[in-house]
Amino acid sequence: MSRIRQNIGDSYIWASVDETTDIKRRYVANLLVGKLDSEEQIRFLFPDVDKLISNVKKVFTKAPTRISLFRELCSNFPLPPAPILTRWGTWIEAAVYYSRNFDQIKAVINKLDEEDAISIKLSQQAFASLETAQMLAYIQSTSP
Repeated sequence: MSRIRQNIGDSYIWASVDETTDIKRRYVANLLVGKLDSEEQIRFLFPDVDKLISNVKKVFTKAPTRISLFRELCSNFPLPPAPILTRWGTWIEAAVYYSRNFDQIKAVINKLDEEDAISIKLSQQAFASLETAQMLAYIQSTSP
């Protein structure tokens, strides 16, 4: 118990209790405990990556001509993911996606006119940053 207390510390937790009986009518109880906001903390450690992910998400949201350009230039892989911050793991999955496909997505974003939307300009700036590419590579190398 003391190791669990040390690990959780002052963090918020999520707990779930499941009670049932097995086939021989024996009582079984499971207690699951987990820390909340771990992904939120990761996002704050990598602000440049967070800006890249959120701005590229905006670039392709409700933009059929941009989506068709992406599909034309990058027909062998799906559109960039749009992480849902209330679902665990989606931000990290998006970061890994950008790391694996960095050059291809950068090429698509650079073909867009920065005057069309501020999100395009911010995405182009994020892709131009060597630090963003390094952060993405680090996230990919440490993710499961």
